[in-house]
Amino acid sequence: MKKGGLHAVAVVGPTASGKSALSLSIADALEKQGGPPVELLCCDSVQVYRGFDIGTAKPSPEERRRRPHHLLDVADPSTQFDAAAWARVARQVISEIIARGALPVIVGGTGLYFRALRQGIFDAPRPDLEIRRRHRESADQMGLPALHAELARVDPESAARVSPTDLVRISRALEIYEQTGTAMSVLWKLSRPADPIDTLTVLMDPPLDVLRLRIAERTAAMLAAGLVEEVTALRQVVPADARCLQSIGYREVGQMLDGVLPLEALETEISRNTVAFARRQRTWFRKERVDRRLESADTDRNPKEIEEIAGAIQHWLRAPS
Repeated sequence: MKKGGLHAVAVVGPTASGKSALSLSIADALEKQGGPPVELLCCDSVQVYRGFDIGTAKPSPEERRRRPHHLLDVADPSTQFDAAAWARVARQVISEIIARGALPVIVGGTGLYFRALRQGIFDAPRPDLEIRRRHRESADQMGLPALHAELARVDPESAARVSPTDLVRISRALEIYEQTGTAMSVLWKLSRPADPIDTLTVLMDPPLDVLRLRIAERTAAMLAAGLVEEVTALRQVVPADARCLQSIGYREVGQMLDGVLPLEALETEISRNTVAFARRQRTWFRKERVDRRLESADTDRNPKEIEEIAGAIQHWLRAPS
């Protein structure tokens, strides 16, 4: 195992790409090779909420019995659980797993959460509509260059990265400075983890047509498993404006229950929106630093490739940090 510091393997990628199956197969292969035991951390912005099970494809009881799973059901759906909160909890869990002599494997598709863990993210103050209105008025009266010049005065680093014609980003950087008294660029630096996490990252990236088929099959299975009943029950106890109820699957079922979406269109609408989401996930993760990219749709059924990945992990664990 690596000496000192935090480290983790990550299996990331779009929804329905086979991340869960691959992570469990890697764990089995590592065990056969005499490697460390594996504990999984779920990197999913909706699986963290209790009661959101079917629509999030939460790991099954059988999968949880095979390997310990963490960061599932850790938040009440009426509360806000964001990337910064997830990263804080994840770092603590990773530290505890390593202390047990096990290997943490992060599994999921919420790119912002994964980036917050590796790079840090600061808890920005909530938007202030009055400040934003004032900035729009200033831009109208004096022009955007004057507003950008004000940003350059108080936060030169942010100004250098923002186009002089980008009102939204100029306003946001100024807004944060006015709310905190500290430049946004400084807050970003302060939010960087003092103890960076060393990761070996595997990206699952099968072709979109394969994802489209898998998403259609998964959507049908979720509805057959009782997604409508799950959403109906959640709506009795979760505030209507809770963000988790607006996630894909839950939002469309809610629209159907409210009479906005016809029942016969429900499955198609969930699949269509999920495919669009998977496309955005693919774009996000292709911009991240990864160590291995898997385009095969059958990795979970390819023992040779899984053995190779497990061997690469063993080599990485033996390498100096």
